[in-house]
Amino acid sequence: MRTDPLLDAIFAPAAAETGAALAAVRRRRVRRQLTRCAAGGASLVAFAWLLIPAPRPAPPVAGPVIAIVATRPLAAHEIVRTAPRSVEIVTTASQNATPTRIAATDLLDLLGPGRAAVLGSGPEQRLIEF
Repeated sequence: MRTDPLLDAIFAPAAAETGAALAAVRRRRVRRQLTRCAAGGASLVAFAWLLIPAPRPAPPVAGPVIAIVATRPLAAHEIVRTAPRSVEIVTTASQNATPTRIAATDLLDLLGPGRAAVLGSGPEQRLIEF
């Protein structure tokens, strides 16, 4: 088949423009695909970053605690002194003794006059020693 030189002259500029247009369309398509891939990759990285816990720093190791303690001698009014008969020693029986209920008046007699008082009645009784 023979080509017509007149038709070739008419369509030659259009063919060059069509090639340039097709190249521009290809570039746009590639750019859109790259943009989608980049956005998807960034989404995956962000999702993975949120799911993977960050490494926690190791807690500080406490070294031995050394404390300097300073004392001072007691003042004369801070020292407790006892007389030989001021402490009363109470001993218990060596065999198993059964406890015995005593009345409040018997308890007051044991403590001596003027040293204790029973306040209240029934289960609300309280012994107060002076």
